[in-house]
Amino acid sequence: GKDIYAVYTFVDGKIKFVDEGWARSNLQLLPNNMLLTRGNSSNTDYVLVLEDLLPNGNKRCVDMYFTRSKNGNAAANGLDVYRNDVGRDDVAVSQKTNMTADDFFDMGAEMVGDSVKLELLPLKEYKQRGFKGLAMQYLECMGVHELQDAKVDLSKYEQVSVPNPFKGADVIFRSTKNLEEFRLLELASGKSVYSKDLLMADEKLVLHLESLETIPKNGISFKDDAGRERRFAILQSGKDGSIYLQEIE
Repeated sequence: GKDIYAVYTFVDGKIKFVDEGWARSNLQLLPNNMLLTRGNSSNTDYVLVLEDLLPNGNKRCVDMYFTRSKNGNAAANGLDVYRNDVGRDDVAVSQKTNMTADDFFDMGAEMVGDSVKLELLPLKEYKQRGFKGLAMQYLECMGVHELQDAKVDLSKYEQVSVPNPFKGADVIFRSTKNLEEFRLLELASGKSVYSKDLLMADEKLVLHLESLETIPKNGISFKDDAGRERRFAILQSGKDGSIYLQEIE
């Protein structure tokens, strides 16, 4: 999912607690590896904070927005929006913006919409896969019908097809990170249908695959940061028809 409950990191070989998210202070990860905190302490005091993580395990504020009531007016149009980069919701160290409360809430909703899904890594698998083995946060696989802009020009995407797809299904694959030894797989045989030594970040592929009904027939593989091969089956949700990846051995 996208909601982060707690963040830890390693400093000098030891585990260090960084932050936690909860009901009124949501914590999520953005594609640029920024942590996004979005919450409120009352119906007039809202915050929106962008932070990155330093090598010493401390967070550094990159940008912060927060609201304060205008003359005690709790209505949405009675809120002022302030901004700073010191990470404190203190008017004295902040600059009042020209934003309306609606602008503030729309910006927060847009950021949340851009936040990335995170892979759940069971602790028992940590030694085998390592924390550098996380991959789902930068992979995306979706059906053509899921594109927000139905008029997008797919001719600009690289077209990759499996041989003689039966009841074919078209999906789009992309990554926000360079992938080494990328392959499109035929899962039953393990054969590579398509391969690329380096699939560049944001390089988009249209994959013309076998039908996605019942048992998955196609998948992808690549080398992660730790040099391990990662393999994912391409599946379709039986609930809403959305396309997703599931890691396989």
